[in-house]
Amino acid sequence: MMPAERSTAATTKAQTNSLADGSPARTFKGLLEHLATITRNTCQHPQTGVAFAMTTSPNPTQQTALDLLSSISV
Repeated sequence: MMPAERSTAATTKAQTNSLADGSPARTFKGLLEHLATITRNTCQHPQTGVAFAMTTSPNPTQQTALDLLSSISV
């Protein structure tokens, strides 16, 4: 049995460390670290004391990852 051969696309991805669309290739750990930059902050109005939460908006890469995660059904 012959060993599997790496595709041209996989070789290019490994050499350039980027995907076909030019975005950076990430490891799973790297993607989790990138997603971890989405933060929720609790803000409080100084005069009224009303507290509310604000979550930062995901960038396009983060949004794509979140969309893919939400499409998983078990």
